Amino acid sequence: MKVKVLCLCILISFCSLFLGCVQVCPDGQLLLETYRLTEYEKSLIPFKAFTEISYENELGELVVANTQPRDLELMSNQTIPENCEYFEYETIENFINFIDLDFSIELNMVKFETFTSFTMAYVESGNTSAREKLQELSDFSEHDSERGNFIGTEI
Repeated sequence: MKVKVLCLCILISFCSLFLGCVQVCPDGQLLLETYRLTEYEKSLIPFKAFTEISYENELGELVVANTQPRDLELMSNQTIPENCEYFEYETIENFINFIDLDFSIELNMVKFETFTSFTMAYVESGNTSAREKLQELSDFSEHDSERGNFIGTEI
């Protein structure tokens, strides 16, 4: 009997401690702003379906790669943990898989309040934790691609 009462007291103590730490927003959370990618920005990672792509390398050899459908997602982030305010930002991610060469190129774009970040990374096949950032751009626009200076390559 004493053991049951003791267990009940401990359970009530832990529950009240846990519930006391959980923040409840009286009016729900307040969305401050939503930052969405423009249609131009989305077009920079165009693969909406599984696609096979052929490239010719510098030796004139044909290299075949495939893509998976891009992942477009609306994420949320609380401004500060003690606050009920949050904002949303849009991200897009895709991989170009070079199967015969055992690596992938990860393409990632995130819309922030004042700029958009575009990242390209080398990923070893089967080891997504082994990433090497190849290129990162921010504050770019349609005019950058018109000048043929996008992602450090000629277009």
